[in-house]
Amino acid sequence: MQQSLSKGTPSMAQEVCTCDDHEGIPRDAKGVPIYLILPDDIRVKFECKIAACENWTQTHDPLAYIEAAVWVWSHRQPLPTWLLNAIARGGIELRSPQQAENARLRYMHHARYRAVMDAMYDYIRTEDGPFKLVARRNSKGRPISKQKAYETAARICKCDWPAAKRSFKVVRDDLANGYAGRYHTLKTPRLDALPAR
Repeated sequence: MQQSLSKGTPSMAQEVCTCDDHEGIPRDAKGVPIYLILPDDIRVKFECKIAACENWTQTHDPLAYIEAAVWVWSHRQPLPTWLLNAIARGGIELRSPQQAENARLRYMHHARYRAVMDAMYDYIRTEDGPFKLVARRNSKGRPISKQKAYETAARICKCDWPAAKRSFKVVRDDLANGYAGRYHTLKTPRLDALPAR
């Protein structure tokens, strides 16, 4: 390699193009642009496909906005506002009343679980960054009992203490079994608050 450089023959490093067609565009962790500036011929075809899909409001066929989402993803383009609206409306329409009720119940269980944990523990930040649980103490210097924590949580969450205890056990078991994703609180978008077309 050293000989080829000294004799003037191009090496692999010298042949790499250092020009950047996507200057100023944010990059992901690997340094790849998060969206691309399409060449004119590809951009025209892309815009025609997206415009055809935008007519989903006339057909009310969800396949149109699904296709548009695939086009946007495969061409690494920003999501158009009309597509965001279509996806949000479609998702809200697909959500069953049972799914909404399940989410409400999981939120309630998690709120009670947090109230019990807050009654039993203080959260102390360690030097490493994560929090450490430190048992709260009563006036006699003893750790707060679970029963007292259930009663405190019941008062805060406006339920009876057996309900707080049940919720605590449900969430604790789910977390121990790797189901923490059940307690990610989903926010339903207000359709009137979505961006205008």
